[in-house]
Amino acid sequence: MRYLIVFFLVINGVACASCIKYDKYSEFVHLVKIDLNCNTIEFHSTEEKNRGTTVTEFASLYNLEVAINGGFFNKNLYPFGFTVGNGKVWNKYSLNRPFLACDVDNKCWINGANDIESLNKKLKIAISGSHIYNNLDRRFVCFLNTDQNCISDTFTKKHPRTVVAFDNKKNMYIIIVEGRQEEFEGMNMSDLTILLIDLNIQNAINLDGGGSSVLVIDKNLVSRLPNKQKFERVVANHFGLKYK
Repeated sequence: MRYLIVFFLVINGVACASCIKYDKYSEFVHLVKIDLNCNTIEFHSTEEKNRGTTVTEFASLYNLEVAINGGFFNKNLYPFGFTVGNGKVWNKYSLNRPFLACDVDNKCWINGANDIESLNKKLKIAISGSHIYNNLDRRFVCFLNTDQNCISDTFTKKHPRTVVAFDNKKNMYIIIVEGRQEEFEGMNMSDLTILLIDLNIQNAINLDGGGSSVLVIDKNLVSRLPNKQKFERVVANHFGLKYK
C-alpha cells in the first residue's frame, strides 16, 4: 500500500514547499521533488579534489539542503563514465554510459550514452549511471559494457537504489530506496519501473546503489543504512542542491 508523508524544507524559518518537497512514498522509499521552474535553486556535484567523502560531508562542504551519492566507482574512488563536478571535468574519457547533466543555468536532463551533443554545452554537472528509463518503453535500458554486466545480481536482485528522474512538468525527483534490512531487501530494476510508472515519470537514470545509497536532508542522514553497515560509505562523487 502506498502512503505519503509530506515534509517541507524550512529555510530561514520559511517553508519552501513550492520549490523543494520531501515525501516518503513508503516506509522504505524516500522522494525529493524539485520544481525546476524555481530560479532560487542551484545544483552542486563533487570536484575531483573532494572525491572519497561521505554524502553528509559533501552536504556540509557546500551547505546543501539535499544531497545524495553519485555514480558507480572503482577501488581508487574514481567514477566510471563521464564526470563533471561544479564545472570541472575530471573524467572525460568514457562516454559509453548515460549521465545526469546540468548546465551553468541549472537546466538538468539525462544524456544518452555516446551522445556528445552535451559536450558542446557549458556543463556544470555530469554524473554517469548504468540504466536509463523512459515512459515510452516503460522499462530500464542498460548501457554497461557487456550483457553479462547488465544481468548481474547488482541489477536483477533487490538492493538499495539511487535514482534521479524527471516528469513532463519540469520537476526533478530524487529517489532513494532503502534495503538490505530484515524487513525490506530493496528493489530490482523491475520494481523501480513499477515505482516510476506510478509517479508518472518521463525519464530517469539509475546511479550507484547498495551501501552507497544515501539521502541527506539539511545535513542530516534521513535514509537508513543496510543492517550490516555501521557507517556511511565514502563515495567517489555526489549530487546536491541548495537555495542561492
